[in-house]
Amino acid sequence: MTRKLHFRTDAITTRLHTDPISETVFFAGRYPQKAAKEYLLLLDNLESNAEYKGMDLDRLKIVSAVVHKGTKLERFTPRAMGRASPKIDTLIHVELIAQERYSE
Repeated sequence: MTRKLHFRTDAITTRLHTDPISETVFFAGRYPQKAAKEYLLLLDNLESNAEYKGMDLDRLKIVSAVVHKGTKLERFTPRAMGRASPKIDTLIHVELIAQERYSE
């Protein structure tokens, strides 16, 4: 499943710090609310697609998560004295692949 999202994916990974010795630590203050909301919507969509295909949701495991660069939205922001500055937004494609894992 591929979904076009309009945010930077490294925003989540830069806000999380994982250390093998300690637990996952969230930085105090700001965090990427819009990016996290889009990822949660993507996970909900993945879950509903798996349920539609008849997969067991308790044994579902994400085996691959890939992010690809998408198209660029090129616009212009008006400035003083009749000038304009370019505003370029880059879209991304997030691909999640999940499989059922059987316990041994």
